[in-house]
Amino acid sequence: MLQNLRENSQGIIAKVIVGFIIITFALWGVDSLVGLATDSGAPVTVNGVEVSEQQIQQGIELQRRQILAQMGENADPSLLDDKLLREAVVERLVEETLLIESARDQGMTVGTEYLDKIILATREFQVDGQFDRNQFDAMLRNAGLSPMMYRDLLRREMLINQRQSGVVATAFAVPSELQALRALDRQVRSMAYTELSVDNVLATIAVDDAEVEDYYRQQQSRFVTDEEVVVDYLSLDLDSLAAQVEVTDTELKAAFDQLIQDFQGDEARDASHILIAVGTERDAEAAKALAEEVKAKLDAGESFAALAETYSDDTGSAETGGELGLVEKEVMVPEFEQALFELAEGEVSSPVETDFGFHLIKLNSIVRSEAPTFEQARSGLEAELRNRKADDLFVAKIEELADVSFSAADLQEPAEALGLPVQTAEPIGRDGGSSLLASHPRVIDAAFSDDVLKHGHNSPVIELSPQRSVVIRLNEYRPSRQRPLDEVRDQVVAELKQQKASAEVRERAEAIAKQVSDGNESGLAWTTQERVQRGDQTLPAGVVRELFRMPKPEGDEPSVTIVELADGSAAVIKLTAVSDGDLASLSEQEARMLGGFLANRHGQYDYRGVVRHLRDSAEVERL
Repeated sequence: MLQNLRENSQGIIAKVIVGFIIITFALWGVDSLVGLATDSGAPVTVNGVEVSEQQIQQGIELQRRQILAQMGENADPSLLDDKLLREAVVERLVEETLLIESARDQGMTVGTEYLDKIILATREFQVDGQFDRNQFDAMLRNAGLSPMMYRDLLRREMLINQRQSGVVATAFAVPSELQALRALDRQVRSMAYTELSVDNVLATIAVDDAEVEDYYRQQQSRFVTDEEVVVDYLSLDLDSLAAQVEVTDTELKAAFDQLIQDFQGDEARDASHILIAVGTERDAEAAKALAEEVKAKLDAGESFAALAETYSDDTGSAETGGELGLVEKEVMVPEFEQALFELAEGEVSSPVETDFGFHLIKLNSIVRSEAPTFEQARSGLEAELRNRKADDLFVAKIEELADVSFSAADLQEPAEALGLPVQTAEPIGRDGGSSLLASHPRVIDAAFSDDVLKHGHNSPVIELSPQRSVVIRLNEYRPSRQRPLDEVRDQVVAELKQQKASAEVRERAEAIAKQVSDGNESGLAWTTQERVQRGDQTLPAGVVRELFRMPKPEGDEPSVTIVELADGSAAVIKLTAVSDGDLASLSEQEARMLGGFLANRHGQYDYRGVVRHLRDSAEVERL
């Protein structure tokens, strides 16, 4: 019974419940469930600004999600070290806090209306080019965020970007730097080289038995096979189960009836506005007076679009007559939203005050979504019902597989019970194998566990992904062994010949280099290349790379060096001349682009200096 409880605790449902609790704790703390904990104080303070445990846990959860997404479907959360994640997140939050406070000290801010515009314009939140509230909510749920949390993260990011831009945008490059970079980038080098092919030497190399045996003894530890296991397995696949599921017309009609019963059409409002901003040139009283003046013009019959172009301080919408497009609830600031959703079609509001000034809002039209017909909804409902039934069946099958395989003496019994074929995987080493199953960390751990390897039991159910789980059993164990010389002789001979050939090639190259340095080039065949550029692709990459590392020749004496190539060959390079690029041939556009590149590099360096200064002078306290 206890074992059965242990097995069931590994099931999908249990994991979902535990995962929900973990995420809830991580994002909102224990108080969100029990409400009994007491505030123990912020774990980190930065110059007196608190970094809360909630912020840290949010950061850890977001970092975890990003890493697991990058790892793909084989991601194993158990491989992530929570301590390392926490350390990295705390360091990032400390830096962010310093930058945000520095930005605020310099009067930088991000308005709510600006954030709303960014959210509305974000392509990931749009469907058919328009902001979609359901898409917005779904993506935030997938990221573990609420709209307010996302807005706060976006505001912090924008403030940090402002602080960075305030430094980077002030950097510049002087003409002498542009000249130096241009000269280096366009530098050309004249050279000659001779290549000594290792293949030509290999044909002349011979090794005797004594050398082979001596090399084998020295390298014996390299010629050892890895420990391997061959496992049989049963695989439960959600997609395969979904293909077996049937959805009846009765179930479809019931689902459609429920859809119609629950249907609430989304409402969006096509709106325009005129913003009379409050700022250094106009206080709130003057802004309100101007807004009322514009409202009077509207009441007198003047065109809203024309007045928006003339008076609106929202440059983004003023050019299009103040048009904002479709606006849904919980997108704009509360004052704006309340006024908009109280208007009738064609009506213009009185001046509405927000943090940005006074708005005159016009409701152009109301767009309401209509309930779909049965035929329109059929395919979606069928897919939803099929997936739902497949999920239920998948969970039930996993529980059945866990129960039957635990007590079975082999895989045959659970295979017959669930109608699954017993399959055999390719050999698995401690470092895995080449197939998806053989390379999965959980399969490797289970295959080499005492329960499977030593005791010969079936493994617990192993979740490879949310859609696939397996149970494995040992078929064959292949211990590590020393490979005898006869088995690896060809490999040993090839390695020995390659080493001896490379050494001989190197020796010949050194002799040639000395000969050239002594001023004697008789009998040497050179490949000459004039004005070689850094990106030259006609020469071996190793030759070009080494060519531009060589010192300039002194007087009439060439600079000489040797470079070993990737295949073991060698080349002797003779550098004869170096010419810098000419800035005069640089067009105005190229000069501007090059200057922008240098200025940006300087700005990024300056910004890192600002960050280092903020860190060095900060008072960071950790509990």
